[in-house]
Amino acid sequence: MKKVLLLFLLLLGIHQVIAAPKGVTASLKAKWSMTPFLLETSEFIGEDGDEKFWHFVDTVKELTVYKQGESVRSYYNLIIKKAAQFLTNLQVNLLRFALALRSYSPAVHASQQ
Repeated sequence: MKKVLLLFLLLLGIHQVIAAPKGVTASLKAKWSMTPFLLETSEFIGEDGDEKFWHFVDTVKELTVYKQGESVRSYYNLIIKKAAQFLTNLQVNLLRFALALRSYSPAVHASQQ
């Protein structure tokens, strides 16, 4: 009886180990400081073509002045709103994801060099 109870407890312990969720966390540190959301958004729109890029640039010329008095969040929302004029809903969602990942930051940094 003791052997059966011991085997049962051992199997229960193994089941808990196997069923435990596994998580992975990764963090990367770039060698450069953060790049502006406006420049990253320009890179994103520029992938769609030069015409969209230049129309976007014409639309956001005044945003550099606007940023000085506003919060980062409201500035971000304004950039998304301006970009949405040239993008589909799916592309706007992809842009938000790309900005969250800062995936266009290396391209902006490279063009600043």
